[in-house]
Amino acid sequence: MSIKRLLIVIVLLLVAFILSKVAVASDMSQTQTEQLTIRTLTEDERLKLYLYEQVKYDWVKFEEIKKVITCESEWKVDAVGDGGKAVSLCQYHLPTFEQFQKKSGIEGDYYNPYTQIKLTVWAWDNGLQRHWTCYKVLKQKGAI
Repeated sequence: MSIKRLLIVIVLLLVAFILSKVAVASDMSQTQTEQLTIRTLTEDERLKLYLYEQVKYDWVKFEEIKKVITCESEWKVDAVGDGGKAVSLCQYHLPTFEQFQKKSGIEGDYYNPYTQIKLTVWAWDNGLQRHWTCYKVLKQKGAI
């Protein structure tokens, strides 16, 4: 057998080997994908994913806002604080919520956690983080 034919055989064997590995990896990926789609996201996971999307996948901003929300409400959509003056996920007081809505043009329900997230991201983008006590405390501690 000539060297040229030997090289062709080796290349063909390598291609066949690589294709078989790709096929196995493809099957594994499909199986893994099927396993991932079995479980639906929890509300907490959906809210965090929504936050991540709203910050346009900016991990630093996501982590900062996530820490503030965790501090403010522990991600409880029915949280009430400040003697009943602050509500939902981001613990907005109604006057602040309405003020931010007017300035941002973002419409939505005061009690809706998704609206609160969207408005909070707008507040961060506009340097208004200091409206949250938890932001000030976490910033002072160097946690954000």
